[in-house]
Amino acid sequence: MGQILYPDEKEFKGPWLLSREDLEKLNEIVSEIDDLLKTSWDNKINREILEDNPDINPDGLAKEFERIKKRVYPFDNRIDCQLISKDGIKLSDSTINGLLKHPGLPKMAPHEIVINISRGSSYSNKFDLRLTRLFGGDLKYQLKCYDPAIKEDIQHKIDCWIEDNQPRRILSIWANYGGAISYFLFFLLIYLLIYSLSDSYTSYSDIMKRESYEIIKQGVDSTNIYKAIDLLLKSESGYVPDEFIKEEKPRDPIYLRLLLIGVFVFIIVIIKPKTTVGIGQMKARYGFYLFWIKFVTIILPTALILGPFWRKLTMWLY
Repeated sequence: MGQILYPDEKEFKGPWLLSREDLEKLNEIVSEIDDLLKTSWDNKINREILEDNPDINPDGLAKEFERIKKRVYPFDNRIDCQLISKDGIKLSDSTINGLLKHPGLPKMAPHEIVINISRGSSYSNKFDLRLTRLFGGDLKYQLKCYDPAIKEDIQHKIDCWIEDNQPRRILSIWANYGGAISYFLFFLLIYLLIYSLSDSYTSYSDIMKRESYEIIKQGVDSTNIYKAIDLLLKSESGYVPDEFIKEEKPRDPIYLRLLLIGVFVFIIVIIKPKTTVGIGQMKARYGFYLFWIKFVTIILPTALILGPFWRKLTMWLY
């Protein structure tokens, strides 16, 4: 039977909005991953000892097992969880729960989470996870394991957590493409602003068009045929009488409405959600993003859809 090969590295687009509860669940997953990597390492050591010494007794196996484990460099046998702020301040602990209970957390604005686990080898039996607020706010992890079955189990656990907390597609589009859309909207708003503020005047051709429309509407007959010919000749020759005075046209309100709508959409686009770990000094920003996302994706569309419906219902009732 064929074997499924999973990639060692995976990357997931942001923005990630993680609460304290989400991090506590991640702490449980990381603890399970650490135990599985330890099991993978222990199995590898026992397997290698038995391959070299098939007749070794249990006591000898245990002593050789401990001897091999003690030879490993500390960097190859560790677990390190870090919170990193924008200015480079770091909190480090062996568990995420330890970071959440750190006395320095309330004064910190975490912009990055880094998790590094190595059991036996920092190259062949490890798990690394990084979530950063910078750039697109992506989450990346790398997993390597001596045992393919254990690796599959680890990937299932972390992928389930990611699936539960991964941002919806509309949020990813909003966060990752909002910048490009804002540039287009900016120039469009400038054009609408200039057009809505610029003065517009009637021309003599506008007057002739109105008069021609009235004649066509009435129908050409003996009472207006000379008027029709006069308008036709003036229109073809581009004639403008010397006494004609231009009048300022009333501004079309549609451009002002489009300008106001464009400004509102521009605000929505530029205030886009970013990856936020809702602990410490980032807790307030986390709460704002939750409200803002709910307002833009639920409250506003609902109001736009139901608004005309309620207006018609009210008119029908009263």
